[in-house]
Amino acid sequence: MSATLDRAHVGVVVKSLDRTLVALRFGFIPLIAVSISLPVISSTLSGSAREHQLLGLVGPLIVVFYLLLLQIQAVGGRVDRAAAQVRRRIAMACDHDYGSPHEGGGIACRLIPEIFQAPLFRYETQTKLVSDLARACGEDDACRFWFVEGPSGTGKTRTALRLVQALIRNNQLFEYGCRCYFYDFSRSQSIQAELVKNLRRGRLERTVVLVDNFHLVSTAELQELTDLLVDRRESRPARLLVFFTRPGDAWNLGPGGDVRLLSEAKAADCYVKLGGPRAQAVEDGISKIDESASDLIAGLRKNGTASGVQLHLAQVIARNGSTPPDVLATIHLLLGREVESEPSADLVILLGVLAGLSVHRGSFSHAELRRAIRLAAHDGDDGRLMGALRLHASFRRLRRLGLVSQDDLEGPSYLFHEELAELCVDRLAGSVAFESSLKAVGEARLKELAAGDAVEAWMVATEIGDHAVLAECFEAALAEGAMKRMAPCLHRAGERHGLCASQRLQLAILLDRTGDFAESREVFADDGLLDLASQSDLALLLAASRVEVNHPSRHARDLEVLLHHPDPLVNLIGRYWELHVETHHGRFSSDAMLDVAVEALPMVEARGTFWQVHSLGRMQFDSLRAFYLSGRHDFRALESETRRRIDTYLRRKTPNYEGMHLLYRYAHLIGHVLLPRLALLDEGVDADAAAFAGLELGRSATVEDLAEGALYYYRRAQDEFRLVGDREGSYLKADVLNAKMIQLNADLASLRSALGDYRDFIAGGDFTSLNGYPHFYYLRWHLLQHYAQLAQGGGGFTAEGEHFGEARRALAKMIACDRESGNAYGLQRGRLLEALLNGVDRRFDVAVLKGLMTEMDRFGYGFERDLLAKLIGQEGHVSSVEMMDIFRYRP
Repeated sequence: MSATLDRAHVGVVVKSLDRTLVALRFGFIPLIAVSISLPVISSTLSGSAREHQLLGLVGPLIVVFYLLLLQIQAVGGRVDRAAAQVRRRIAMACDHDYGSPHEGGGIACRLIPEIFQAPLFRYETQTKLVSDLARACGEDDACRFWFVEGPSGTGKTRTALRLVQALIRNNQLFEYGCRCYFYDFSRSQSIQAELVKNLRRGRLERTVVLVDNFHLVSTAELQELTDLLVDRRESRPARLLVFFTRPGDAWNLGPGGDVRLLSEAKAADCYVKLGGPRAQAVEDGISKIDESASDLIAGLRKNGTASGVQLHLAQVIARNGSTPPDVLATIHLLLGREVESEPSADLVILLGVLAGLSVHRGSFSHAELRRAIRLAAHDGDDGRLMGALRLHASFRRLRRLGLVSQDDLEGPSYLFHEELAELCVDRLAGSVAFESSLKAVGEARLKELAAGDAVEAWMVATEIGDHAVLAECFEAALAEGAMKRMAPCLHRAGERHGLCASQRLQLAILLDRTGDFAESREVFADDGLLDLASQSDLALLLAASRVEVNHPSRHARDLEVLLHHPDPLVNLIGRYWELHVETHHGRFSSDAMLDVAVEALPMVEARGTFWQVHSLGRMQFDSLRAFYLSGRHDFRALESETRRRIDTYLRRKTPNYEGMHLLYRYAHLIGHVLLPRLALLDEGVDADAAAFAGLELGRSATVEDLAEGALYYYRRAQDEFRLVGDREGSYLKADVLNAKMIQLNADLASLRSALGDYRDFIAGGDFTSLNGYPHFYYLRWHLLQHYAQLAQGGGGFTAEGEHFGEARRALAKMIACDRESGNAYGLQRGRLLEALLNGVDRRFDVAVLKGLMTEMDRFGYGFERDLLAKLIGQEGHVSSVEMMDIFRYRP
């Protein structure tokens, strides 16, 4: 076994016994053989038994022969199975499902590693997942890899360990339980590189590979894994490969990254969400041990699901069978409660050390702990050395109690839960002893991060209040796509000690970019941007971000900031936003947007600041959107040298490039151009055109091909945007919902709740231009339901029935919303839909259609004009099937 594999191997028994079994595998028979031959060899060497020289070679020959036999699967496999049986018997002898102390387990429990202490608060989703993964390991599962996603504290790592336990205790799969490998991507970049290397070289084919903290994967390693697992499908890289990750808000994907792995897992139904145990179940479990502690644990509740802090502290209490004084003091500190006996100063200082080491990271090494304690130890009456010794003693006590846990996977380290570290920072910020140790340890971490991870450096600086690093690393952190992680971090800092003007600008930008528009304005009012615009790039970034959201009534001030700025590049960005606002008034200027992008490109290349690169991306891709909405279908014009040059630059510079490219270059091209023109205008899509839209069919596309392709790309784009924290990921709820709705085999009833979620999402925002969209999707859903009911009854299409009436009401609400927000395109769309509804059970009035077509042509709405021209050519005679297709596929 190679050194790298040995480091990642999960031992189901303690290391000393595990290594003994490995040594016996290779050495037991050779040792016996050599022992038998030793007398003969000794006699031969002394010259007293020359006639038996050949006998002296028997032992060494047996050794060589045995080692060769081990390489044969039939022999080596049997030996491995025997060793696995030993490990399984030890695991079965200790009932580690119920925590320690293990009653009746005897010596066997001492042979079980600490990491396999029981998951004391198991829950149904986790139990089912462990069962499903174990079954997948035993079968020829269709999933080449699995994704398990859950927020911090939901038990992802514990799920991985429970899976190892389930395998080792299974009488069919116990050998796989001995061939489990654990890679924690939070440890280092080298761990990630080792996994890729071992997968590529086929070293893990017959093993179970568990990858923790996958959200911290680097762009380079993600590309390697995508190439191996998605682009190349020669063989299975492992018997079972499971990626454990947090949701999109925890990912750091820089320019060049994509998340096809996640999208492929979802498409193959190899993706599971892990929600965590119920808070009430945890509190009830603790009440059986210590009722007063249960009340304290309940005070740490956030919602119905147990928080990571609740779960961690509850496990500590349950494993100790009571609430130890240090743990009780820690809980009181976190709750901010007054107690009769004050916690020791050493405990408060040590919590500062632990928070500084683990916040936004979780684990730390013994060497890091020693350095941190030296930094935090204060000169007291008995000197700094004695202070350090006391802190070490306090740490060992917390370690024994389980408040800090030890992890020997991939080398020894310590774990202090990230959520617990954040809560310590928030609740103990007023303590001088805590803040001094936190700051000392945090500053040491910042020195190590200075030339490395901009996101982690920015977040650590936020925790300790280092304003210089906050300002220096902000744009670099934005460029890594970590906005969803950054926003709550800075928000918490504001609750602790308030924020200065530049920090409020940062928070306002983060809130705006992640879609919380109302709170963004509360943090930094629109009027304040005018005063700061001439001296702050952050003010310009916020102004540019708010133009779209402030439309239609408040965008003029934002445009004024951009258009009257002395910098010509800022003026160009302002000109683009003018063109964008015009799209809300129904005027689509695709070529003009592209011209602005072409003029801006050399200026952006010369500077390359985040917000300017982001603005260039908006120009490029918004011009594609305008192209489609105007009804243009000369889509091969999109493959110009100019667009390729801008694409090449953006691909290297912006984290949301992949999402933008998937959405505007593929999904919208299929959904807004190719699909409606094939389904409604009978314009064929040959193999070349399908390939241009990212569909490798090798033949002409069908309506079903295009509908499925649109759904595929909308889903992938949504995954990309969510993982960089872009608000576009939330808006794509509508596009994904619509793409599901128009599938020929759609389960419409199951989409009703998604319609309600999207309606609530729009109602909870502050973006009036979108208010009509939920009603448009309700209209489509009710009409498709109406058709489905008629098809079941076998009758013709009529303008009667509950769903048809609901569709009319939805249209009226949509028109009212579009009128209020000044959405001219929406109003024209509403007029067309009104005319179509009026003609569903009678011949269309051709004169009305001609009048509408003239208006659509005047506004430049090419698709609507062409559709009306077809209806007029049929003299208003439209079959019910054609009408159904119009309501299904009209973009």
